[in-house]
Amino acid sequence: MTIRSFNAPKPNTRSTVVPLKVSAFAKRGIDWTRNPESERESELREAYLTYEASRGSNGTLAILVLAWEARRAGLLPRDLEIAEEYVATLASPPLRAHRDDALNAAEAQLAEEGRLWT
Repeated sequence: MTIRSFNAPKPNTRSTVVPLKVSAFAKRGIDWTRNPESERESELREAYLTYEASRGSNGTLAILVLAWEARRAGLLPRDLEIAEEYVATLASPPLRAHRDDALNAAEAQLAEEGRLWT
């Protein structure tokens, strides 16, 4: 069995990893690398996460990326973990269907014509 690497189309010359811009949060007293330290911070975090969770796929992605960045920094606060679990649960069925469709398309392409990308 040959293990192949992912052969994605070439990205542009810019970095494809965008670091979390904490300044917008820090200006408002929010630090996502720890649990909230005040009632105001807790309320603002809850309001932000609730708003993002109601914004469809962009909000879902915003929460998932924020959770990913917080986890990379060493701590996933409980409020962010709950929001992440909530949006992941909502996003799972359509993403599972998308994944299945993509896998079926890749399998069909390989069976008919070989490689997907050259």
